[in-house]
Amino acid sequence: MPKVTVNFTRCVQDSQEYGSTDDHMVSRVFFTIETEGRSVPCYADLKQTVGSDYLKGDIEVAPPKTQKDEKPYRGPFNHEAFREQATD
Repeated sequence: MPKVTVNFTRCVQDSQEYGSTDDHMVSRVFFTIETEGRSVPCYADLKQTVGSDYLKGDIEVAPPKTQKDEKPYRGPFNHEAFREQATD
């Protein structure tokens, strides 16, 4: 698998625009995926139950989507490694 570098640029926490409700907090992280000489601006939504411990509670991390057309990113990617970094 090719080397992939993810550079996080910002996070918008608890946004109704991205799907937060009384039951779930949805945040969105923005980042670039750099691989094979190209850089792709992307984002992913993180979803957590309201009231759960943000340090220990489960956080659902959606697969990355491209910022340009909001389609799923289709290049090389290790979702488990990404999930660990996105939740940190």
